[in-house]
Formats: sequence, C-alpha cells, structure tokens
Amino acid sequence: METPSLPAILPRAAAAAVERAAAVAPVVVLLGARQTGKTTLVRSLPLLAGRPYLTLDDFDLRMQAAADPESLVARAPALILDEVQRARDLLIAIKRAVDREPAGAPGRFVLTGSANLLMLERIGETLAGRAVYVTLWPFTRRERLGLGRTGAWSALLAAPFAAWREALAAGGEPAEDWRRTGGRRRGAARRPARARSRVDRRRPARALVLRLRANLSRTGFAGAAGG
Repeated sequence: METPSLPAILPRAAAAAVERAAAVAPVVVLLGARQTGKTTLVRSLPLLAGRPYLTLDDFDLRMQAAADPESLVARAPALILDEVQRARDLLIAIKRAVDREPAGAPGRFVLTGSANLLMLERIGETLAGRAVYVTLWPFTRRERLGLGRTGAWSALLAAPFAAWREALAAGGEPAEDWRRTGGRRRGAARRPARARSRVDRRRPARALVLRLRANLSRTGFAGAAGG
C-alpha cells in the first residue's frame, strides 16, 4: 500500500485566519511559541508573496530598528517583519505609519513574534484598534497529515448528533482506533498516578480518624465527636 506523499510545506489551519485578518486590518500579528512555524507560514502564503521579508534576528537590521525605526518601516508599502519583540520602538513607528493613512491599508504590516506576556502587553498598548492577532499553535494531527486543518469539532458542532458518524467519516484522514490502551492487559486500567498518590496519602489519615472515633465511642464521647 502506497503512502500518499505530503506537500513540501504542510498547510496550516491558521493560514486562512491570517488571510482574513489581512483583508480587514492594517496590521496582522502572528503569535506563537518558537519552532511552531510562524516564519514558514508567512513566507509561504500566496497573499504575501513578493513583499519584503525582514527579520529582527539579523543583528544589522535590529540595530537599524533601534536607531531609526521610521526609515525601516518606510522601506516598502507593505512588509513582513519577523521577531518584532526584539525591537521595542519599531511598534511605535508602525503605529505612526498606519495612522498617517486614513484608509488604513489592510494587511500593510504582517508581524510575527513569540507569544510572551511582555510582548502581548506591548503590542496591545501600541497597536490598539489597528491590529488583528492570530495564534499559531503546534502542529495538529490533521496538519501533520497534510490536511491543513485542526480537529473535527467545527464540523461536528455544525451537524446534528445523528450525523456525527458521517461527519467523521467525511474527514478524509485515516481511521484511528481510540480503544487501544497502549498494550495494557484488559481490566488492568488504573487510576492516574497522581490520583493514586492522593488516595495513598489519605489512607493513614483515614485510619487514624476511624481509630479515634472508635476510642471515643468506647469512652462515651461519641455524641460529642459527632456533634
């Protein structure tokens, strides 16, 4: 049986969200953890083909962004700026460039950056009302299969419960047996280790309480213990 070949660049579910955002907002901010594929996504989108790509990982470019961010932003009518959290003043220059155009120029700036709290706060204050944010999560199973989408919940929630089986069958990915237990013997499933440890820690305390109640009962203080 031949395995279908995957495309050279796996399509991402977030690509459609980036394209929708670029059609309505002057700034699109693609956030995500490192190594989730932010750079690959923005450089492979047909919508962004042909526009200059500048990364703040480049030391010389980062120095220019710190010294003269206005001239950096003015390099081209539309830009892709990667790792923008490395240049604080660049965001202010982007804000000024957007405000100088009354029409807003949808999709003029596409920014990427690591999703840390400091960056989120900085972007929220500087680009309020000017940016749409898209989060790129790590690859889902369907993305790894080359399907370019996430789970089936959107299709399931849009369909009546009686049609769920058909909606799952129409998903297009190989079937998967979720009943597998990782090779464990039938009937040998146990509680998670954390739950077992909590139960084990409670056993000595429970035994102590039972002994105390028994002693109180023998000495005539059961009523006081119960009240």
